Amino acid sequence: MDAGLTLAPRQDLGAAPRLRDWFLAQDGDARIDATAVEIVTTPALQVLISGSDMIRRKGHRFEVACPSAAFTRCLADLGCTLSRLTEGPRPEGRA
Repeated sequence: MDAGLTLAPRQDLGAAPRLRDWFLAQDGDARIDATAVEIVTTPALQVLISGSDMIRRKGHRFEVACPSAAFTRCLADLGCTLSRLTEGPRPEGRA
């Protein structure tokens, strides 16, 4: 992995610009460490989805290291999964 970012406990609207700027600066494989994350809100999740998609479109890998239980639960509450972030959307008609 070329670049890593350790996420703060609260990933919300206030964290979204920093997260966006980090994604825009990436030019290779990228990893976030979600060990300490306690909350993820919709604005931060939107940046995570679009940023991880951008990394993969460039032909690189995106990884979520050590996702906390709260991080995974917040994603699920917002209708997202870890695999959506790391692998992208599933083709239509596939569960």
